[in-house]
Parts: sequence; C-alpha cells; structure tokens
Amino acid sequence: SLNGDVYASYANNNSVSIWSASDFDNTPTISVGTTGVVSGLVYNDSEDNMYLSQTDGYLSIIDGSTNLLSSTYLFTGINSDIFYEPINSSVYLFDDIGLVSFNNGTSSYISGVGTSSFSTFLFDHVSGNICISQVGQMSNYELDGTLDNSFLLNGYGQISVSAYDSFIYLSSQVANQVLIIDSNNGFIN
Repeated sequence: SLNGDVYASYANNNSVSIWSASDFDNTPTISVGTTGVVSGLVYNDSEDNMYLSQTDGYLSIIDGSTNLLSSTYLFTGINSDIFYEPINSSVYLFDDIGLVSFNNGTSSYISGVGTSSFSTFLFDHVSGNICISQVGQMSNYELDGTLDNSFLLNGYGQISVSAYDSFIYLSSQVANQVLIIDSNNGFIN
C-alpha cells in the first residue's frame, strides 16, 4: 500500500495478514477474514486498495489506508488470475462468462473474450495491451476491448512479459517447454 504495508495470503486459510511498514516483525499487525481462500492479490495504487480474488467467487477489497475490508463483489467461477493496469486504473479478472474489467465499483466485460478450460492473462506493460493465453491461441487486446491480434498456438500456459526483450514467455502445458513469442505477430523465437 502507499504506506508500505505488506500483505500476505495463504493457500489453506481464508485470511490476509498485514504487516505495518513501521513495525515489521514476526507478528502481523492485522488479519482480515475473507469468505473464501484468497487465490490472488493485486494492489491498485491510484485507489490505495488491495484487491483479493477468492476461491468462492468473491472479489474483496481492502482499504489500504485503514486495512479494513471495504467491500465484496460476487463473480461466478472467478479464477485465481487478477491484475492491475495503471493506465485506466482498472483491475482485471476472469469468471465463467469472460474477462472482466473492474474500476471504482463498476464491472464490465471485455466483449469477444470468452473462457476456455484454461485462461490466463497479464497486462503487457511494454505494449499497453492485455495478453491472454487460452487453449490453442494467444490474443492481445487493447484496454478498450479492441482485438489487436490473435494467433493459433499449439500450446497454452502461464505467461510473463520480459522488460528486456519485450517478448512473451509461455510455459507450455502441452509441450513441457518455454515458448518465446513476439506478441506483435505471434512468431515463436
């Protein structure tokens, strides 16, 4: 958070521990109870809020200035992936319907982005786009939902963007290898 607090979630526990930056020892300053196990955390620095995706479908928000749970929103089938993009100050997540943009209490779906048996995504800070890995394809969307490009891919998996070379690195769940992909054209390097 803006005050330097540290947040931690646990794989088998439905709480978030928060350590104060001014008193960082072995004991959390506060624990915030949630309705489900926290599967993803992301900080929205323009709101000073911590967003939590939970296994029971809830998106919960902790106010970074008070460290209190401020609100919860229900999404059916939320997955663990969640990210913040600083351009529009939005938080993104996948649920059973598709990709959701969440900003200041308002959610909207990115049209044309459905779900598959595997869906993961990230904010590509190099291009300013949303990069999505799904079974059989990789897609890049502009923040307004416009499809920038999409290409078929014999593989899918967790992705990361390199600040060094601007390529997308995909840990293939099909071929047990790392694919290095140019997100502008889909070429595998």
